[in-house]
Order: sequence, then C-alpha cells, then structure tokens
Amino acid sequence: MKPKVKSQKAIILLFSISNMFTVIALSWVVLYHSNFFYSFWHDNGGIKQTIEHFSPKNTNIKGFENTTKAERVEVFKQINYAVHVNKSTLNNITFHTKNNTETTLLTQAEIIHLVDVANLIQILYYWFTLMLLVWAYLLIKIMKNFIHYPSFVGQAIAIGSIFGVLGLIIAIVGPTKFFYWLHEVIFPDNHQWFFYYQESLMSTLMSAPDLFGWIALEWVLLFIIGFYTIHKVLKALHTKLQLNAHNDYEHC
Repeated sequence: MKPKVKSQKAIILLFSISNMFTVIALSWVVLYHSNFFYSFWHDNGGIKQTIEHFSPKNTNIKGFENTTKAERVEVFKQINYAVHVNKSTLNNITFHTKNNTETTLLTQAEIIHLVDVANLIQILYYWFTLMLLVWAYLLIKIMKNFIHYPSFVGQAIAIGSIFGVLGLIIAIVGPTKFFYWLHEVIFPDNHQWFFYYQESLMSTLMSAPDLFGWIALEWVLLFIIGFYTIHKVLKALHTKLQLNAHNDYEHC
C-alpha cells in the first residue's frame, strides 16, 4: 500500500533528517580512522609552530618541543583512541624528552576533561545509533512503497535549512564564543575545560581551537561527498527495484 501524500511528506522529512545524522556519523568514523588527518594539519595548520613556540613555556611539563612529528602524531592518535574507545588509557599516554626520559603527557585536569569528552561521545553513540535505525527503517519503507526516491534537492533544502540556521547563529555569536558556550553548557561546572598553552600540552598538541576548525572543515567536505554518493547509490537501487517490480507485474 502506498502512503498518503501527507504521510509521504512526513516520512521524507524524517528520512532526510535521519539521513543527515547517519552521514554525519559515517563521516566522523572516517575521520576517526584517519586520525583526523592530524599529520597533515601538523605541517599545514600551524600546529608545529604552536608546539615549538609554547612547549618551552609550559609550567607543568617540560621537553615536548623536542619530540618528533611521528611521536606527536602517535600521541594524538592515543588521545583519539582513548576518548572514542577506552578512556582508561588516558593515564598511560607518554612522550620522550630530549634525554629519552619517558614523561606523562596529561595533567589530572586534562584527564578529567578528556573523560568528560569520552562520556559525551558515548552519549552521541546512542543518539546516532537511534538515527541509523530510523534511517534504515524509513529507507526500507521508501524502497518498498514509494514510486519516486526522495529528490536530492528536496533533501538538500531540508538539511541546508538546519545548517543555515546553525551557521547564522554561529556567525552572529562568533565561532570562538559559540565554541566556548558549548563547553559551558555541556561540561560540568567544576571541571576545567579551558587550558592555556602555557599550562597544557594537550591544548598545545592540538593548537586548540585551531585544529577543531580544520576538523570541522574536513567534516563538512566529507559530509557533502558522502551525502551525494549515498543518494546516487540509493536512488539507482530504488530505480532498479521499481523496474524489477514493474517487469514482474507485467509478467503476471
């Protein structure tokens, strides 16, 4: 049975939203497994310069400026793994100083903050899993009951409206202020989330918040590519299924 027009519109809108969250999640998974292209941003995003300038001024831990690029990439990879998979490993992240002394990278305040980040990511796992299930259910419904697959333009308008409103808010407030506001809302009041370079190798390692800006850029690019590719593949599959159903009907 074909859904009614109003029901179809509601299904398409919900499908577009769940599709957006699904592609966002898939893009993030790609970035995670690519270590967020930290190696590239280290050389081209100002991270190397930040480390060389601020590490000697660190009041808590000395010697990080003498690490190699490979070690910095590895340390970031360990943090990446910890906040996504196993936060208990945060205490074990170390680097080697110039005289080859193994030194702990993170202070207790930084570990507490990264545990908060890991907890937030865990909550987001549940949300994106729910969106994936909704998307899969609606996709099956559309493949079976809809004559036409939801248009790319229609979905783009729905998703673009959401991003447009969010982008307008960020533009008005300012990216940095918006970033800080999110931290104030998300993280516990008594947990430190802002760290000066002079006290935090974590912030220095990421040239925060600069790296987050680069990650946002590559995330958006991956989202656009992923959204378009998935749409083309699913539309072609839908067309094929409709054609097969039509041929089967004619042969009845």
